[in-house]
Amino acid sequence: MRKRLVVVLFISLFLLIGKSITYANNSIEITNIEYGIDNKVNLYNLIELKITLQNRSQDYFKGKISVEWWEPKNAAFATSLASRPKEKKFSFSKEFELAASSKRSIILPMCFGDMIYSATYVKIYNSKGDVILSKQIAPPKKVYNLSIGLLSDQKDIVKYLIKPSQQATRSVTVVLLDSSNFPITSSLLERFDTIIIHNYKTSNLSADQYRALKNYIIRGGKLIIFLGENYQKNLSIFKDNFLEGKIMGIKKGDISLNIDEQKLNYTSVEANEENSEDIVLNNARFVDFILKDGEKINQLHIQRKIIGNGVVLITSFDPFELDIPQEKRDKLLGFLLQSCYSEYSRLFQGITTNSTSYSWGVPNSIYNLAVNVKWPQNGLIIILIVIYIFLISFGNYLILKKFNRRHLTWQFILFGSIVWTGVIFGVANVYKIKQPSITETNFIVYNTDRKGYIVNKYYQIFTPLKSSLEVEATDSQKIEPLVKSFKAFVVNLDYADDFEYYPWEKIIFKNVPAFSVKFVRNLETYELPSPLVEMKLNLKDILKPSVEIENKSNYEINHLFVFLSNNMAYVENLKPNAKVVRSFSNIGADIASGIRNQLYNFSKNRQLNYMYINRLVDLCITSIPENNYSTFYAIGYIKNFNDSQLKVNSKLVKTRGEAIFRVDIKPTWLVDGKMVIPYGIIVPVIIKNTFQNSTSYGTGVQVSYYGKGEIEIEYNIASVLEDIKKVSVRNDSLYGRSNVNEFIYNFKSKKWDRVDLSKAILISESDFGKYLYRGKLRIKVVGFDNSSVASIPLISVEGGGN
Repeated sequence: MRKRLVVVLFISLFLLIGKSITYANNSIEITNIEYGIDNKVNLYNLIELKITLQNRSQDYFKGKISVEWWEPKNAAFATSLASRPKEKKFSFSKEFELAASSKRSIILPMCFGDMIYSATYVKIYNSKGDVILSKQIAPPKKVYNLSIGLLSDQKDIVKYLIKPSQQATRSVTVVLLDSSNFPITSSLLERFDTIIIHNYKTSNLSADQYRALKNYIIRGGKLIIFLGENYQKNLSIFKDNFLEGKIMGIKKGDISLNIDEQKLNYTSVEANEENSEDIVLNNARFVDFILKDGEKINQLHIQRKIIGNGVVLITSFDPFELDIPQEKRDKLLGFLLQSCYSEYSRLFQGITTNSTSYSWGVPNSIYNLAVNVKWPQNGLIIILIVIYIFLISFGNYLILKKFNRRHLTWQFILFGSIVWTGVIFGVANVYKIKQPSITETNFIVYNTDRKGYIVNKYYQIFTPLKSSLEVEATDSQKIEPLVKSFKAFVVNLDYADDFEYYPWEKIIFKNVPAFSVKFVRNLETYELPSPLVEMKLNLKDILKPSVEIENKSNYEINHLFVFLSNNMAYVENLKPNAKVVRSFSNIGADIASGIRNQLYNFSKNRQLNYMYINRLVDLCITSIPENNYSTFYAIGYIKNFNDSQLKVNSKLVKTRGEAIFRVDIKPTWLVDGKMVIPYGIIVPVIIKNTFQNSTSYGTGVQVSYYGKGEIEIEYNIASVLEDIKKVSVRNDSLYGRSNVNEFIYNFKSKKWDRVDLSKAILISESDFGKYLYRGKLRIKVVGFDNSSVASIPLISVEGGGN
């Protein structure tokens, strides 16, 4: 016995020493690691790691490289994080081969956290699965707030691009891109707030890179294309119907641009008196073009189109070809970036305020009740119930009669009910846990050009037993686990514990506990046919608008909300091909509260349905467009959408589809041959605000002000409608109007004319000379004391032209 123990000990020692020698004498080396495209890392954002390996031996090598995230184990609260042992949370892996005496660079995606208690390692595994090399890595501590990707061949000219003022509180990084470093998936492009194309032959991009760019835009990215002399290079890849338009040629002349210095800012206490100026580009060469279904921002020189959740902005000129001072160029670039619904212009002014869009993550209640757990078919349930009834009735009687225990009838009924109920639920549970259940959540957007896209697709996989799950992408999919905050979901890293990810192809979830849910994102976007619903706005009574809604699809729409500024119309259930008419009513709160209150009012059992309602509210909020306070759109929920398939454990598993969709509608309507823009569509710019207290209609959008103070606002009507015939102004009393005076600025007398906006007043063409200057209208509301309540007036415009 002792000899055997000695032999076992000797063999174990030999294997341990042999493994250590193998580890120490490994011929594979990591010679270099590049973090992202520019060696700058923003925490919790996916970046590319470019890892250079060298095989110093004369032998061919085949193995796997893995980037692994390790965190302290969960333990009692008394144990400090620093003293806990670490465990692997997830890894991004790739199999590779390396010839003898050769080098190779391998790119793997990765995201980094705070790196205080966590650690990241690069590990090399041989073909047997043994670790032969391990190296701890840490990204450069360069964190940015805003990032711009720049496709340009003239890198010396544009490398400075944006230089924030010294007072700016946010940092900006500009990353120079080309076909050699442009990512091939949209998730790696999401680190960029905006991508700019300047003097670059875009046809150099591969098909995968172009697909990634389109997906990036559809998901919510911003793209700016400068035309100018090199417009053919810049547009060379856009040969499909993604961007359509017409080029009439290059012209030369003066370009006059009216630049708004200050974007909508309802939270600013005070701002500069002058909020706009003209920038004149003398003797400039520009491209005469029309962007199909685009909207003009400034004459025809700047045109914008919304695609999915994203924005494409095209300029007729190239700012870097213009012979203008750098200060003027910076101001012009800031305006162009601002025109993409972003906040870049504030960097030039050193201003930081709350965001004015809803493009933020939502609470994790979005996951509640998402998974459709499969239960036995109705036939099996009916059979079990029939057996149950028989045993409780005839069976109970026969059994007790045989044993002469009929006086125990009620006790036997009670006992039998408990036992048989357990049997029914036990059978149901056994059936349930053998069936993997997957819910596919689709986020759909239809733009005003009637094109529709599935902008995001998420799979929520119910894991029935403690096991491992292997999820593989099909030909039409590129998949990712949720390991960071995405636009539609906020996901803690705990949701993605212990998985191995082979980028965009396969995810292996290991040691999955019973009754848990794993989340997977599909990176591909999909184009859809015409909108699910059609809407017609009735503006005959402009103070009491209504909307006709027609379901053009074969789906039953379970909840439908139509928003017109701070007004909402609601349809609880809309059958396929059905048509209804609904009147608008004031929301009376922020949009989320308005949706929630509406759902609770229609809920029959509020206590049982609160989780469902909270999740539905969160789904709706994720679909609200940017600049939501000034648009006309509808949001609907479809409980039973198209079912599809996901490959799990080498088998195609049917998914249950649900969808949340948004339909954008043009805010300008033709009524009796005239163009009408309803109340609330045109949003003013704050010129001056000395009120200290306010209430919010939405994120960063205040509509009521309290106490002593004054607010001065300006409406740029000419930017919305060319030929203005009449303007109607009223002060919505919904948000309060008490102890205030209201004024309209008279541009002729240079004085403020007092008016009463408690009822709508009409400004006709005969008064335009007094109250409109270059299509702009100024209004002031003054509060006298602490009892004053002021709100933002609303305007409606009627006219013609475009």
